[in-house]
Amino acid sequence: MHTLSICIPTYHRRQFLKEALDSIIPQVTSEVEVVVSYTESSDGTDEMVAEYAKKYKFISFSRAGKDRGADWAFLKAAKAAKGKYIWLFSDDDVLNEGALTRVLSEIKKDPEIDAFHIGFTFLDTRKSWVILGKTVGSYKADVIYDSPDAFLKGERIAYSGYLPSIIMKKERWSYYEKAAEDFIGTAYVHMFILFCVLRDGGRIKCVSPPYILNRPFNDLFTDRRLEIEERMSKRRTLDIVGYDTISSAVFGKNSRINRRANSAVIRFFVIPEIIGAKLNGVGAKYFENILRLANKHYSTYPEFWLIIVPLSFLPAPLVIAARTLKRALLH
Repeated sequence: MHTLSICIPTYHRRQFLKEALDSIIPQVTSEVEVVVSYTESSDGTDEMVAEYAKKYKFISFSRAGKDRGADWAFLKAAKAAKGKYIWLFSDDDVLNEGALTRVLSEIKKDPEIDAFHIGFTFLDTRKSWVILGKTVGSYKADVIYDSPDAFLKGERIAYSGYLPSIIMKKERWSYYEKAAEDFIGTAYVHMFILFCVLRDGGRIKCVSPPYILNRPFNDLFTDRRLEIEERMSKRRTLDIVGYDTISSAVFGKNSRINRRANSAVIRFFVIPEIIGAKLNGVGAKYFENILRLANKHYSTYPEFWLIIVPLSFLPAPLVIAARTLKRALLH
């Protein structure tokens, strides 16, 4: 049995997948397998993966069949893994040098750890420069958490849905796999499993420094053929509905962690995106959709009435002026 299975679900991302594989392959040891699970594509993904599998014996591939959504692809990819730990990796992200050596070392160091949380850095589409001054979900030092209340706070809970940040024991994943099928369509079945593991006494170790390079502009869950207002609404709907649905199911509606998850989505996703929409002149349809959705999920949250509602109606020039003033004061 391999120690670690790197599982990559993919769909119509041939070039990005190639870059992901090329960042992983030089780091692979005899303890690691790479499993590519591809949904039927027309861009030559299957032929390319077959060539990689011929050249590298540690790469295998499985056909996930017709497109049934991201959650189905995640579950199919994990099911094909033979390793003790699974690392579900995005097909458009890149692994930093030294990542596999570090991860294997951590697994051997403390076999009682159920999951590892890996930090990441945002890159632009060309993979050429960092677009965020700090890494996300990363830590100044390694930290072990043995309760969901301790781990699921602030930035960590906001980015706990980021697929490649989680490495988990296969046996723990498999235990909740069937129940996770009820959440197919949320795009967050992996977060449901993580939350269940933490709820039921699992231990998670946050590893520093960040080892993943994330390109956020290649969103798997949006269709670039759609208008920007519709694309943005679709992306944010996944987070608002997904985080609320998953945290409610695992910890209870209006539980401390459910409210914490919703507040994190408001703070890290909804508010920054509304500001960005104002700055980029996005049409009124987007703000109508976001307000309707936010009202449904956040009407009992102060942030909704004090920030989201006023910000949505505030004229763009005032938003720009306020942002400029804030930056000037910070500097």
